[in-house]
Amino acid sequence: MELWQKVLPLGMMVSRSDGHAITILKNNDQLYLLNSKFHRDNGPAVISSNYKLWYQNALLHNDYGPAIITSNNDKLWYQYEALNRINGPDIEYANGDKEWFYHNTLHNSYGPAKILKIYDQYHKLNIENKEWFYMGKRHSIDAPAKTKVAKYYGLDAYKKK
Repeated sequence: MELWQKVLPLGMMVSRSDGHAITILKNNDQLYLLNSKFHRDNGPAVISSNYKLWYQNALLHNDYGPAIITSNNDKLWYQYEALNRINGPDIEYANGDKEWFYHNTLHNSYGPAKILKIYDQYHKLNIENKEWFYMGKRHSIDAPAKTKVAKYYGLDAYKKK
């Protein structure tokens, strides 16, 4: 049973003769369907108070931006159900963390695949963890696979770990 079949009794469906249908649930969430599959050409196919999801022919996909945007503004780029973005990180978290993937595998050939930002309140430091991955495995040819950079009053202190 598909998701739309489970939620259909909870809301109202409006069908059109071209096969498109919009389901509006009691909590005002919206589902856009084409031939009983999640699909929408010009916007998210699922609109909820917690997230927006872009689908093309039942596949999580968006050619022009993130396919998932959460209510706290996390953004995930999908192409045909795979985390895959050409010009930037595949996941951008609202807190500034970033992750790069190649077809759902943590990977970046040109730099770190993970950049995690942490604020140390005790020392008043912004710490940036960088991790290099190649096809899902921690790896770096000419540098440590994991580094920490602590920024304090405009000075950079570099620490290898």
